[in-house]
Amino acid sequence: MKKITLVAILICTFNLQHLSAQLIVKPTYFESTGVSNDGKVAGYENQGGSYFVWNPDPDTFDLIGGTAPGNGVGGEAKFSADGNFLSGTSTIDQEISTAWTRNVLTDFNFIFKSITFPDNQSQWGYAAGQSLTNNGNGIVLRTLNGGQTWTPKWEDTNQRGIESMSFPTQFTGYVCGWNQYFAKTENGGNDWTEMNPAGTDDVYIYTAVHFTDDLNGVVAAQLNSGIAIYKTNDGGMSWSTGSGLAGVPAKITHTANGNLFLVTNGGTIQKSVDGGLNWTTVYTNPSALLLGIRFFNDQIGIATGETNIYKTTDGGTTWTSAPVVPGLTDGALWRDVTWLNDLNLVLIGTSDLVFESNDGGNSWTWANELVFNGGPALYEVVATNLKIHVCGSQGNFYSKSLISSQEVAEMSRYNMTTAEWTSLGNLGFTCRCDD
Repeated sequence: MKKITLVAILICTFNLQHLSAQLIVKPTYFESTGVSNDGKVAGYENQGGSYFVWNPDPDTFDLIGGTAPGNGVGGEAKFSADGNFLSGTSTIDQEISTAWTRNVLTDFNFIFKSITFPDNQSQWGYAAGQSLTNNGNGIVLRTLNGGQTWTPKWEDTNQRGIESMSFPTQFTGYVCGWNQYFAKTENGGNDWTEMNPAGTDDVYIYTAVHFTDDLNGVVAAQLNSGIAIYKTNDGGMSWSTGSGLAGVPAKITHTANGNLFLVTNGGTIQKSVDGGLNWTTVYTNPSALLLGIRFFNDQIGIATGETNIYKTTDGGTTWTSAPVVPGLTDGALWRDVTWLNDLNLVLIGTSDLVFESNDGGNSWTWANELVFNGGPALYEVVATNLKIHVCGSQGNFYSKSLISSQEVAEMSRYNMTTAEWTSLGNLGFTCRCDD
């Protein structure tokens, strides 16, 4: 049964001769925002949408357009003193450039190794890195506006540079890196708790961390005498040591069906079907340097390395290698790739390279050629529903909008006589925030 809320509106009109009051009842939600001296009432229905005006004579509700505040964008409609105009808001579609742009964080001249926007966020994200290639100080930044500005949430002075980061949820995240540093936050980076996944093992550096949810994850380490990977299923409270590693893991990922994959510095791609406890080699090329790996679903994935990328279409059973653009990109260190859909991908690497594919990774075009400077190393790429984000060294970040226009709220004036809105300008993009 449809629920109907009856809303009573008390209208008072004044003049020098008499005072009168009228009670009307409307069979839907109606929020009144302004009343004129001749009894007209402005407002909006159903907790959003456009503005309405109620006329006491002949008792009608007229839709007049504009953008009411109930949808989180517009402003209240107010009458002018003479009742001839309403102040309010309307919206327009404003064009947005879809070209790649570079943003250099001059206050944070760090090597940013990792960037993420968890829980399908488009505004709330994190970036982490280190001040030096070896034994540098670590840093974790957070953005609340889709990468327009970044704020430090953790700054280190004890040479605990961050090599890898994983945020399985918006507020719960893990970072790892140099000097046996592994830490967890449960409040969006405001506080960090150090953990010891390796126990008594002598860790030289934690190289990669990956969580599939806030409880289940793995972290890999290069030991002073060997290699190791550790698994938790209780959010880091306890850890088990995995087996079967063939090299030092550089990047870990998971597929749609929950299988884990990693790439190593020994030219191997490895797979785990039990959450990271046991690993088997599914591809090996001792002469290859493998740096990144991402899957589109449980069957299709790409690993990245020096000069070549490696693609599987059968869940990692077989892999086919190919150079990105023969001749042009020989020697490039491809560090990461992200999937926008099954055909469109973005590939990034060193030095300062961003390439795009629109045929599933079979062919590639140079995407950042117009702003290329050959300087920074690019380490990780992530896509939200609004933007693609890339992080790199020397505080270099790239971004590209995935939408060509966005709704903008305009301050506007409505003429009660001509029934027309006139724009008075805007304050910028509306915030379609998902956080």
